[in-house]
Amino acid sequence: MQKSDYLKDFEEHLKVLSEEGYDIDDERFKHVKGLSMLLMHAHDAIKSMFLIENCAKYEIEGSSEEHLLQQALFRNAVLNYAKCFSQSGKGRITLDKNDIYKDMSALKDVHDQVMNLRNKFFAHSDDSGLDYVSLATKEEINHIVVKQLYTIVVPLNEFPKYVTLFKFCGDAIAEKIQKSFSSIERRLGKKVHGFGGC
Repeated sequence: MQKSDYLKDFEEHLKVLSEEGYDIDDERFKHVKGLSMLLMHAHDAIKSMFLIENCAKYEIEGSSEEHLLQQALFRNAVLNYAKCFSQSGKGRITLDKNDIYKDMSALKDVHDQVMNLRNKFFAHSDDSGLDYVSLATKEEINHIVVKQLYTIVVPLNEFPKYVTLFKFCGDAIAEKIQKSFSSIERRLGKKVHGFGGC
């Protein structure tokens, strides 16, 4: 099976920067590149949480479609956040919760809750408490009627603690990037003008 090349137009995207004299993927910034990928995951997690607040603009408030959209955005937020702490591929960086949340037991607990949601609901199918299927049966004289009921729970009341967690993680990554820039500055004897956080 041939591997898909989703980034086949990648070079065209970067052509403008190359033409302006930028070196793409300078090896001296390899660690910053890895951290930058994590920063994008944290950014996407935060953005997804804020988009949930606007679901009523796209679907009828209280409808099953609105709940499905909220759940899809929540799934995106959780999976993006979890990528920061999950086993990574070649050249990718993984964060350690004990490093990021040292002396922050409350945030470490929220982190564990999010990873539990990732492992039991969003990435796998286990009892998470977020969805439930019931079958209602009604027996008549000549037949049995079976109805399927699917319940989706979107824990909107818990979202503020998840947003706090995702922002803290993004800020911690941005701090690591700034430390890397400082190290590069000392090593090269030149000021590095970097980018901001999420």
